[in-house]
Amino acid sequence: MALKIATSQDPGAERRRHVRMDVATTVMVSPNGQANQTAVFDISESGARIGLPADFEHGPGALVRLHLPKAHGPMVLFAEIKRVAGDHLGVEFAEGQEALVLQVIDELSER
Repeated sequence: MALKIATSQDPGAERRRHVRMDVATTVMVSPNGQANQTAVFDISESGARIGLPADFEHGPGALVRLHLPKAHGPMVLFAEIKRVAGDHLGVEFAEGQEALVLQVIDELSER
C-alpha cells in the first residue's frame, strides 16, 4: 500500500490511504434511523463516495449506517461523513469493520 503525497509540482494530487474501486450499486443511508436510498460511486478499504440523498440535512461529522447489498442479505457498515459536495458525500468507515468492508469490496468486484 502506497501513500501518494502531493508536492508543489503536483498540487491537485490525491492523498489516499487505499485504492478506490469504481462501483455501481445502491445503498441505503440511514442517519438517525431515517432511510435514504442512493448510489455508491466508489469504495475503498477506508471509505466510500456515495450520492447525496434527496433532502439530506446532515453534514461532516454525522454518523450514518450504510446498508449495502450482499448476496445473503444486506450488510450494515457504520461510517462518518467527512465531506459533503454538490452531488455526493465522502464517508469514512468506522474502525473495527475491516473484515466486513473487505467482504463488501470482494462481492462488489464480482459484479
